Amino acid sequence: SFWMEYEQQLFKVPLECLHKLCRTHNKAIDKDFAVVENALHTLLKRERDSPNVANTCQSLDKIVTKLLGVKRKLQEFQMETARQHELCSARVDHLKRFSPHHTRDFNHPYNSDRVHRIVVEYLLREGHFQTAAAVAKRYQIQDLVDIEVFNSTAAVVQALQHQRCTEALVWCKDNQVKLRKFKSTFEVHLRMQEFIQLASSGKKQQAIEYCRKHLSNCGASHMEELKRCMGALLFSPKAAPKRYQDYFDGSVWQALQVEFKKDLLAVYQFTTTPLLHVVLQAGILALNSPQAYQPWAYTVNDPMCQKRFQQLAKRLPLTYKKNSCIVCRISGCVMDSDNPPMVLPNGQVYSQQALHEMLQTTGKIICPSTQFECTWADLKKAFVM
Repeated sequence: SFWMEYEQQLFKVPLECLHKLCRTHNKAIDKDFAVVENALHTLLKRERDSPNVANTCQSLDKIVTKLLGVKRKLQEFQMETARQHELCSARVDHLKRFSPHHTRDFNHPYNSDRVHRIVVEYLLREGHFQTAAAVAKRYQIQDLVDIEVFNSTAAVVQALQHQRCTEALVWCKDNQVKLRKFKSTFEVHLRMQEFIQLASSGKKQQAIEYCRKHLSNCGASHMEELKRCMGALLFSPKAAPKRYQDYFDGSVWQALQVEFKKDLLAVYQFTTTPLLHVVLQAGILALNSPQAYQPWAYTVNDPMCQKRFQQLAKRLPLTYKKNSCIVCRISGCVMDSDNPPMVLPNGQVYSQQALHEMLQTTGKIICPSTQFECTWADLKKAFVM
C-alpha cells in the first residue's frame, strides 16, 4: 500500500548501518591480519637465518597482542551487529501489529506508536535530539526510531555552526562510497570553503597549495565554481564585491548545513520529505477548500483556517466535494434542521445554537466578523435548498 512504501525506511536504516559496519570492520580486520601475516613471515625468515629465543618470544608476544586486538574488534562487531538485528526484529514486530480494520483507532498499538515515531523522526531531522530522545523514552519506542544515527552526526552539525569543516570532511571520508554513488558535491564545497578561509586570513600561498592538492581534480565538474572561488583571492572580506560576499558571511555555512542534512538522508535512505509532512498533507488534501483562505470563512474547528496549515497546502490541489455542508464559524458545528442557520441583519450567518449560547452569556448578540450588535428578534432563519 501507499503507506507501506513510506515504512521501508524502518528497515533501510538499520540495514545500511549493518552494511557500513561490515565494510568498516572488514577493512580493519583485513589490515590487522595482513600485519600479523607479515610479522609471521619475517619471524620465520629470521629463525632460519639466525635463531634467537629472546627475539622470537618478543616477536610472538607482539603477534599475540595484535591477535587479541583483532579478537576485541570482532567482539565489538558482534555486539554492534546484534544491536542492529534487535532493531530489525523490533520493527518487524511493530509492522505485524498493523491492522487495516483499525486504521482510525488511535488507541491501537500500531497507530499510537506510528504517530509518536513520526513526531520523533521530525524532531531528529530538525536537530532537537534531546526532545526526540525524551519522547521516544516516554512512549518506549527507542527501537523504532534512529536516534543513534542522528546523534552520531550531531558533532558535524555543531562544527558547521561554528564554521569548522574538519568533522564534516571526516564524515565524507567515512561515507565516500555512498556519496560518490549519488554524485554528492558536499565535500567539494567543504574544500572550497576551507580554501576561502585560508585566503581570507591572509594565507594566500597556503590557499593556492591547498587548492592544488584537494581541488585540482574537480575542474571538469566544477569549473565555474572554482573560477569564482579563485577570484576570492583578490579581495579581503571587508572589501569584497557583492558577488563574493556570500563566501565571507554566514550564508555559506547555512548552505553547507542544508547540504549535509540532504546527504545524510540520502546515505541512510531516509525519505526526502519528513513523514510528518506526508501525513499532514494527506489530511490537508481532504480539507483544502477555497473558502478556508477567505477571512470571512474562518471556522474554529477547521485546521485549514490556520496559517501554518495553509503554508503546507500551498502546492496541494483543492479538494472536490460532491456533497458539502454548512459549518458555523463560531462553534464549528454543522448547521442542519436541528441547528438551523440564522441570518443577522448585516447578512452574516451563524448557527442557532451558537447565537443562543452567546445571548445567554453576554445578554446580546454580537457578530464576530463586524462587531454588529442586534437582538434575537432581528434574526431570520435561513433555508438551504
